[in-house]
Amino acid sequence: MLLVNEGTGIRCIKFSIIFFSIILVITGMSLIIIGTTINSIYEEFSTFLATIFFSPATILVSVGFTIFGIACLGCLGAIRESSFMIMTFGTLLGMISILQLCAGLSNNILMSTIDMEIVHNLNKTLFSYSKNKESQVVFDNLQRELHCCGLSGPRDWQLIYNNGNIPKSCCAFEEYDSCKSTFNIGCHFILKTIVTESSKILTISAFLLAFTQVFGMLFSFYLAKMLKAQKLAREYRRWAIRSQLLNTVAYDPYCFDIKEPQYQLGKQQYLS
Repeated sequence: MLLVNEGTGIRCIKFSIIFFSIILVITGMSLIIIGTTINSIYEEFSTFLATIFFSPATILVSVGFTIFGIACLGCLGAIRESSFMIMTFGTLLGMISILQLCAGLSNNILMSTIDMEIVHNLNKTLFSYSKNKESQVVFDNLQRELHCCGLSGPRDWQLIYNNGNIPKSCCAFEEYDSCKSTFNIGCHFILKTIVTESSKILTISAFLLAFTQVFGMLFSFYLAKMLKAQKLAREYRRWAIRSQLLNTVAYDPYCFDIKEPQYQLGKQQYLS
């Protein structure tokens, strides 16, 4: 009965590790999806964002792919009943969670400068609008996509055109090639809102999934300890049953030709 209970305990530990590895794969997929989505959003406005702002999302994508390998290690350790592999699995989880926390913190630090970054690049593109064809294309696409006009509003174009004209991309309603109404919101506010909200999603996701992995690290350490104890108990039980069976054999106390350690142990017990 004890053997059955010990076997059941080991199976429960194995299934727990496999189950958590599956959850870990799901978190890895979530990180990849979140990271690639935010990077694609930033890519649309890459003219107004420095390359460093892409780093936290890129780190999350890399972590997501790494998690797949760690989850495979956990499953393999569970199948082989290797407490060492499970401990390694937990250690790698801890390292990955630290990396995610660093990504979330660096993202928060970068977001403290995002307003200055956007204003600087919008001003730079706006004032080169009439001189640079590339700036025209970029700013027109931005105004059409975000339904905005100028940096803070349509009046910003008076600094570019003295005659009061505005680009067609600012028109909210156009009739007979004449602009009847314009977008009243500036591009700075909308672009800052999009980037900031995307950044919040990235930071919250990084922190939440990191804490999940810290829990998984502690859980895997506990399961590795339990697995080691269960394996030791199983080996001891087998040794005890084998010793009990050997003790039922009749020993010759005056025969010293028996070299097996089990028989030597039985001989000493018989003589005592």
